[in-house]
Amino acid sequence: MPAVQVVFEPLPPPLAPEPAPHVEILFPYLGKSVPAAHANDYEVRLRVENWSGRVQLALDDYRPVVVENATERVPLGSLVPADRDLAPGNHRLFAVAVDEQGRMLRAARPTARAPFAVVDFRIGSRVALPDERPFIAYSQPRGTYNGDAAADAVFVDFYLVGVERFPGSRVRVQVLGAGCSWSQTLPTWQPMRIRGLPSGDFDVEVTLLDAQGTTIPEVGAPRRTITINRDAPLPPQTGVEAR
Repeated sequence: MPAVQVVFEPLPPPLAPEPAPHVEILFPYLGKSVPAAHANDYEVRLRVENWSGRVQLALDDYRPVVVENATERVPLGSLVPADRDLAPGNHRLFAVAVDEQGRMLRAARPTARAPFAVVDFRIGSRVALPDERPFIAYSQPRGTYNGDAAADAVFVDFYLVGVERFPGSRVRVQVLGAGCSWSQTLPTWQPMRIRGLPSGDFDVEVTLLDAQGTTIPEVGAPRRTITINRDAPLPPQTGVEAR
């Protein structure tokens, strides 16, 4: 059997316009304790300046939700899959400005007015918040990629939050599955496209490495499982452009 040729294609990061968008989470605020009995109905409130486009919200590692208008009130319960509960305990909410393709915007230069915001809060009053720690906000890939076109356009998008204290660090994107392992290390963090994965289930992991190439364990990054199905039939054409 010929070797599988998997290609990692780094992409230029979508830069935010100037002046940079400023995203702020007004509610829940840092350390807020939300009563468990009414947590599903509590609404996320945002303040966004210098940006009239979309904003992506992600609670913990659940699938992000994109809101068209930053003034839209979003119930916390809508950020959790229908088959999951909004459980008591610690939670993290991440909000970021995204372009029309859903790609997370990066600031063109360092600025205090960032196009993203993060808040740690809790549901229930007897759970202490953990110490603040850097993390990787991991948006894509997710789910199943049907057909060759989708399989050769697996988009990897993430944000590094609070990693400035690790000078010289690098990012590694690793894919494991089908008895193989492929990886790409980037000198800077940016989105990428993965092409050439065969059909099957694969774990995709983004980790931060120090200057010596060793994983920095205190930077949290979940491992994500995706499914490639190259033989899946394409959906019928409806004549309506998908959004």
